[in-house]
Amino acid sequence: MSKFTVAPGERVLVQGQCLDMNNTLAYKGTLTVTNQRVQFNPTTLNKALGAGSWELAAVQLERVELAGLKKVLTIVAGPNTIRLMGRDVLILFDRLKSLVREIHGGSGDDAAFNSGECILLQGDVALELNKVISTKGHITITNQRIRFQPKKTLESLLWRGTGLDAPLSSVTSVKLAAIRKRIELVVGGKKRAYFGALIPQLYGMLKVLIQDGSDNLLGNWTATLHRGALAQRGELFATTQRLLFYPTGALDAITGASKEISLSVSRIDSMEVTRIEERLVVTAGQVQHQFTVANPGKRVMAMVPSMIYTPSDEEPEVTTEAFTVDLAVATTLLEPWKSSMIDQPGTLKLCGPAVQLQGGRGTRRGLLFLTSDKVIFGPTTHGNLQSNAVVLNLASLVPLGNDEEPENQLRLTADSMTIKLFPRGEVAFTQLFWKLWAVERERIIQEARLRLRERKRKPSGPQDEYNRRQAFRLLFARPKRAYLHIPQLPKMPEPEVAEVSAENAAPVGGLVERVDDVAVTQDQSADASSAEVNRWRSSHFDLSTLPKKMVIGKTINLSDRGAFVASPVELEEKQEFYLQFDRNFLPGRLLAQVIHVKKTGKTEWRAGVEFLDMEAHHVGKIRQIVMEAQREELRERAEMDVD
Repeated sequence: MSKFTVAPGERVLVQGQCLDMNNTLAYKGTLTVTNQRVQFNPTTLNKALGAGSWELAAVQLERVELAGLKKVLTIVAGPNTIRLMGRDVLILFDRLKSLVREIHGGSGDDAAFNSGECILLQGDVALELNKVISTKGHITITNQRIRFQPKKTLESLLWRGTGLDAPLSSVTSVKLAAIRKRIELVVGGKKRAYFGALIPQLYGMLKVLIQDGSDNLLGNWTATLHRGALAQRGELFATTQRLLFYPTGALDAITGASKEISLSVSRIDSMEVTRIEERLVVTAGQVQHQFTVANPGKRVMAMVPSMIYTPSDEEPEVTTEAFTVDLAVATTLLEPWKSSMIDQPGTLKLCGPAVQLQGGRGTRRGLLFLTSDKVIFGPTTHGNLQSNAVVLNLASLVPLGNDEEPENQLRLTADSMTIKLFPRGEVAFTQLFWKLWAVERERIIQEARLRLRERKRKPSGPQDEYNRRQAFRLLFARPKRAYLHIPQLPKMPEPEVAEVSAENAAPVGGLVERVDDVAVTQDQSADASSAEVNRWRSSHFDLSTLPKKMVIGKTINLSDRGAFVASPVELEEKQEFYLQFDRNFLPGRLLAQVIHVKKTGKTEWRAGVEFLDMEAHHVGKIRQIVMEAQREELRERAEMDVD
């Protein structure tokens, strides 16, 4: 059984440390009680020694007992009898007793807890009776009340009214003296002072509950805040409205470094976990806070819903239905990112706020843009826009088609890149997104097919007025890495031999076949050549829509009309594929056709390829690269001549 995970609709009522006495040896672990079950998980060390986890459904619980000098907790659930003991069995017993009463329809008048009441914090503290005398006891904070149960000591017998059981709403003031670890409360108009090691956690919990309410608390954890070379221990609290850190170190209080940190969710731009030191990094505007905390990835996931549904302070106005941004406003918001894109996006179709989940180790808020040819996610920060926008080619975007994928999420995959987004508009936004995507993708496919049918290649020889192939040609000193995306085309169907007649008589030595209303002449003594097969495939299929196999090759030279490449897989004449370079060298993909090919090694083929349907910006970029290389070569020659 894995570590405890809360199921939908489940609430943790109490957790405590105890010893499982059901074996020859007693194994230490954590007992978790929820409104649906009771589960025991041993520590990692005890699990290695053979201890096992166990779980009981809440409806199986029949009775609980606490007896003996060592306070042994007995749980009876059908044929199962569980015995536990340890430091937290008293509070576990009180909560389990109330749960059993609730399940079996007891009156609950003498129950320690109400239905659905969750224990948030518990431990030993001391109540200050006067400046000299105090009495020890056990304090419990739930989502409904604050309770102090004094131990049976002489002080508690002499002073009446030491106990406390009051609703949280009656707590009107909380003050902390961090150096002495002393807290002053005003409960129901009366002052009460407590001190002890638990006071910093108690102070943080009460402050959070008073400010944000118990229903908005997501969790609290012991953490360390890193400020350069300094580290401060404290408690980290997460609510649906803010992230709070309260230092707990006495030394910090003495030196004056015990400053509380309160970050509104609306100001948080991103949260991520560093890979080396496993620190939780919270970015709010231009300020970063780094924490060391157990299971930092889970802390990020706990804050994701709050970041989705809490608008940023600088977020534009959105509609109430699908939470979309007005396109005129969105066009202005997109401008800062366009300057960093080689391929400028088309007409804007949709925009809305979203949160990106980065592999369970990070999340960041931003705006999702859908244009006529691209999908863009632009992460934002208060005061500045980040330049690292995620750009996906709309034509390559493929929905997963997985019925198990939640409809309120967008998992977008294109060109070997996948991003996961949570739009605030949920299902209404995702449905609108896929509807617009389908329309734009169909338009792109139709335009590509039209270009294939109407494509006319220009001659590139001495007859040209200006031989650009030679003028803008770059021979690499070291071959440049390139990626060949080769479409996986279907096989050419077997020919159907037509009856010979006066109307369809074949030329001498040949037969006429018809495949999809296209006439092909074949020689009887040989099959169709590879070039004929490739021409047939290219004329019948849109390469951009077919699955592709990616191999890594090399580019030996490059011009604005073509290139000379080396491939680890066999290439054929007239074969078409997409050629791609490293993004920092030449972004985008180029459609290329093999003009001539030669096998130069056991697993190497070298081919001259011609670029097809070149976009103007690609031509300009290649010429710029070539001219810069030529200028550099001229400078080097000039320096050699001077020497």
